[in-house]
Amino acid sequence: INLAGALVDVLGDLQFDIFGGPWNGQQIINAGTFRKSAGSGTCTVKIPMVNTGLLDVQTGTLTLPSSLYTSGTITGSLIGTGYVYGILNGSVNWVGGNVQGVLTIATNSLFTLNALANLQGVITNAGTLTVASTLYFYGHNSMLVNLAGALVDVQGDINIQESGGGPWTGQQIVNAGTFRKSAGTGTCTVNSSIIFYNIGLVEAWSGVLSFPFYLVNTGGGFSIRINNATNWGRITFANPVALGGPFNASAVPGYSPAVGDIFQ
Repeated sequence: INLAGALVDVLGDLQFDIFGGPWNGQQIINAGTFRKSAGSGTCTVKIPMVNTGLLDVQTGTLTLPSSLYTSGTITGSLIGTGYVYGILNGSVNWVGGNVQGVLTIATNSLFTLNALANLQGVITNAGTLTVASTLYFYGHNSMLVNLAGALVDVQGDINIQESGGGPWTGQQIVNAGTFRKSAGTGTCTVNSSIIFYNIGLVEAWSGVLSFPFYLVNTGGGFSIRINNATNWGRITFANPVALGGPFNASAVPGYSPAVGDIFQ
């Protein structure tokens, strides 16, 4: 038990492991600061952890235990091996493993998916979720809920799709905030059995944001950005979509289309 105001400082690529057993009830409870301050590799924690303080990965990565409950702050690079529950405050760079459990990304917090991952469970985003690698939805009823005022930022030509092992039911993306493709001149596809419900704003700043299966628009809007005469965002749908909100096109600052230019 690491009390409020106290420090556990991990000085290298070390392990917190279970010896012998099987044992019951083993835990690390952190109400202070649990820090990895040295070593460019990985510190592996195999003991279930409860974090109500600060989990601070200053160098290298931290491999999470089979169960992590957090209501505190987490910063740095993580690898997932089990279930994560609670509220994430801080800035996390997810560099490996699956995202499993029920997790809320708090307002003003950043969660970056920098490695291919399966989503199994529910992520509710009230801050910024950056998707920089392929995201698979695994299992029945896996969901991504993007709240009003929050941002899902897809930074590349990345697919969001059903994983193997299905067919799965109940997979959804519910967007009440902003769902944006901000980079990549190719295509990001929201694919397969995932139903996309839009009551917020869907934006394409670059390349194509494609919905070849199911998009349900209920009062939501759409927006594309024109970067120059040969590069602009596009949004494509396989089926007709009711435009309950605005559909806007805007040019990047400093670019003015010429009279007669056509963007389609």
